[in-house]
Amino acid sequence: MNRDDFNHLLANANSGKIEAVNKLHDLYATQDFTFKNFTKADIDHYLSLPDDSYTLFHIAYLICIFDKNVERTKEYLIKSIDKGCSQAYVLLALLVDYDVIEYESTFDELIKKSVKMKNSNAYIEQAGKLNGEKKIKLIKDAIKLGNRNGYHELGLHYHDSKKYKLAKKYYEKSIESGIHASHFNLGVMYREGEGVTKDPERAMKLFKTARKHGCNRAATTIGGMYLDKGNYDAAKKYLVEAMDNGDPMACYNLGLLHKMNDDIYEAMKCFVQGAIRGHEASKREAIMFGIHSLNITDHEIKQMCDLYEKTRHFGANDYY
Repeated sequence: MNRDDFNHLLANANSGKIEAVNKLHDLYATQDFTFKNFTKADIDHYLSLPDDSYTLFHIAYLICIFDKNVERTKEYLIKSIDKGCSQAYVLLALLVDYDVIEYESTFDELIKKSVKMKNSNAYIEQAGKLNGEKKIKLIKDAIKLGNRNGYHELGLHYHDSKKYKLAKKYYEKSIESGIHASHFNLGVMYREGEGVTKDPERAMKLFKTARKHGCNRAATTIGGMYLDKGNYDAAKKYLVEAMDNGDPMACYNLGLLHKMNDDIYEAMKCFVQGAIRGHEASKREAIMFGIHSLNITDHEIKQMCDLYEKTRHFGANDYY
């Protein structure tokens, strides 16, 4: 879908055409279209358009993603809600749930309002709080409304339930429909041999496809697989990429790689970054080395490493 097609879809949704509304909900669920086709500069264009319900939501969505202005996001979400946009309830609910926005209604209250308006993303969000047949029914109802992300969610549900045949079925349906996140999860099944014959090569291909489409966890996983194989140059390439994109597990694995190469300074920098991002094993590595404050600077880490190098052969630091 190009920009002109999207704007036509937006106009149809604003006029209340259900098919267009459902298609928009599907696009917002996958997010791929937004990141590939819009930038912060597009906000002004949509601000120049009439204040219709889905135009207002799209403004809020772009501000949330690209401008990261919480108050403006909230302002336009409320304007969109006042115009009757069910998707605005969903995004507002998520921001409330993540403690990004304070609002008078709870996540559950906002999602229930959107469910009553037959929003497929609201069905999926409500399903996330449920188990069993109620959860499955809500996700399948979302799929009936054209929400392709529902296939991925069913795959996750069955994967977590260890019903691997069904998990594989829905991950494959998800991939066929264009949901690239499922490449990663299906890759995990082939890597671990969950309901399928263990196939590291196929897993690697799936992870690389997921990475190509923006899955940062896939870059970490690829790096980890290369690390296990002893291909340290390839491992470093993917782990650096994933760490730069904020993955705490990549910080830890890259730290281990530097530690194996006896580069304690680079290892500690990675472990500190992992610890800052909440990774427990990274915290343990940092503490073991004597780092107890995450406010430590690179210069201070370097000083500690220099001291470590001077004393490591005297028995004082043999534990590390």
